[in-house]
Amino acid sequence: LFFSNDHSLLERGENSYQSGHVKRIDFDADLKIIRGNVFASMKSKSYENEIYLNGNFQIERATCKCLRGLHICNHIAATLFAAHYDISKTDVSCSWVPAPKETSDVKTLDDTFNICHKRVTNRNLYDYELDNLIQKLSHIPPVGFRWILRSFLQPVLDGSKNTIFETIDVKRILQSEQFTLSSDKWDSFKVTKEIVNSVMTLTIGQTDLRHLRAIQWGITHETEGVHTIKKPIKPCGFFLSECGVLGASPDGIVDDDFIVEIKCPYKFRHLKLTEALRDDRSYVFYYNDMGQLSVNKMHPYYHQVQGQIYLSKRKGCYLCVWTPKGDLLFNFERY
Repeated sequence: LFFSNDHSLLERGENSYQSGHVKRIDFDADLKIIRGNVFASMKSKSYENEIYLNGNFQIERATCKCLRGLHICNHIAATLFAAHYDISKTDVSCSWVPAPKETSDVKTLDDTFNICHKRVTNRNLYDYELDNLIQKLSHIPPVGFRWILRSFLQPVLDGSKNTIFETIDVKRILQSEQFTLSSDKWDSFKVTKEIVNSVMTLTIGQTDLRHLRAIQWGITHETEGVHTIKKPIKPCGFFLSECGVLGASPDGIVDDDFIVEIKCPYKFRHLKLTEALRDDRSYVFYYNDMGQLSVNKMHPYYHQVQGQIYLSKRKGCYLCVWTPKGDLLFNFERY
């Protein structure tokens, strides 16, 4: 039925499959997505395509990276023939991750990122010139490259010099550490290796998360979450802060005063939210002992929503959580 209007493409797809032009095919049973990579007729290049199935495993839509890919093409047809003969709807998803290649070639950060060290002037700057620069920069709004001046700032304690601590200083430091460890807020605010790694990953921005199943699940079902909001949603772009460092990209705007954020949690895909949020209190909101929805202000989504509200200069956010077995809509007000 998907090719009922163009049988010639279906025949070309069957010929491609029989000629061995299907380079790769993957099936994700949870997301109901078939991914294929099919060679062109001359095998000079290949095209990736994706086929999305509905709950009855019928074709809902398909895309390909060839010139005809926004409609239907023979590469999609070839992938469908390969899927028909090689996979079953009861197959489970699988993946293979090749082992990293060992190498003894160690590169510096300068070599990796092609950093060129440039000088504006050939002479060394005087101390008063650096002081004047720091003085002027301290009066402007915060910017993302202020950290470049860190080499000019003197540390509180110079570790290169031998520092002699008196016994009373050692006791004072020890008492301070013991007081810190005894605080009930220690576990909540301590800086761990995981937090540092998360901050560095977000700052560098080099991580591609599109291959994760949870991300693919959210991208696939985001439009279904949008339909649960019974108000017109205006698409929006990227909101950039005045300092140029922070930005936000909500999923839409409602009534000009509220932003929209859609979440499709992969871990709840087989559960009813009313039941899951009673047993799992680690999510952005949950049902308390009184049966009321409570906000988990320590969850990353809460900070994300508040940041988006602030950067978009709106009054609040409609946070919609969608699963195949139900959805919830929560209204966050600006903190």
